[in-house]
Amino acid sequence: MNEWLHNKFFIHHPVMETWFHIFIALGVILIIYLVLNFIIAKFSTKNKIKINLLKSIIIGLAIPVVAVWLWYGSSSNNPINEYLLITKSETTEGFITNAEQHEEEVEANDGRTSGIKYSFSYDYTFTLPDGKIINSYGVEDGSRLPDNMQDIATKPYKVEIQYLPNNPEVSRVKDFLWHNSTVYEWIRFNILLGLIILIVCICIGYAIIKAGIKKYSTGIKSIS
Repeated sequence: MNEWLHNKFFIHHPVMETWFHIFIALGVILIIYLVLNFIIAKFSTKNKIKINLLKSIIIGLAIPVVAVWLWYGSSSNNPINEYLLITKSETTEGFITNAEQHEEEVEANDGRTSGIKYSFSYDYTFTLPDGKIINSYGVEDGSRLPDNMQDIATKPYKVEIQYLPNNPEVSRVKDFLWHNSTVYEWIRFNILLGLIILIVCICIGYAIIKAGIKKYSTGIKSIS
């Protein structure tokens, strides 16, 4: 999906990409909610109570499912792919062929202070042993574009590339700052935070389902 965003909308900036994914997720949940409400309006009171219960269950399950999708499926640093790159990758020479710096104004202390957050995006290419050329891209959040990459349009920047031999489309520039280089770093920065977010989403989903069951029981008793 990230490659599609990159090709169609040129979404390089990690903040833009994250918000784009969140808007998609919220849009999916909103569509499910509206469709279910439209369906519920067609039923009798007793059936509405049952369908409302179904709606609560669907929304309650959708929240953690979307969280998993955001964590694994849409992340520009997919944790599974990153783990494989740490443990099973091969390296080869490659070149960064294009790079662009991004600046974002951020506020702190309730808006009393502000600063500039830097990041840069880049396109890179490398050649496999069989001669196949792979083109990809990446982002470095929190970093300015290095001085030795300023004239990259006329002079590609040589780098070392890590890639999976059985799936070379999964690759990255080795030793860039925002890459975990050990399994310990991968667990600390990817898995623990992701699990906390997932647990929170599961709790929210459970609360919605529990409230739906309680409302269902109350509604059934009121019409009995």
